[in-house]
Amino acid sequence: MTPEERAAHQTKMRSMTTRADCRAYVEQHHADMAARAKERGVAVPAMPRRDPCAGLPG
Repeated sequence: MTPEERAAHQTKMRSMTTRADCRAYVEQHHADMAARAKERGVAVPAMPRRDPCAGLPG
């Protein structure tokens, strides 16, 4: 991710208010990043090591 993309992602993550919305965003973001990595021939971890949405209300 470029620094601008990373900043936008962090802002988006901080704006999440529900766990369901957060998980949907994280899954889509991960799929997008995996597709970009595949195009470049780079391996991507299966999913984030921790649940970034765990602290949000269900």
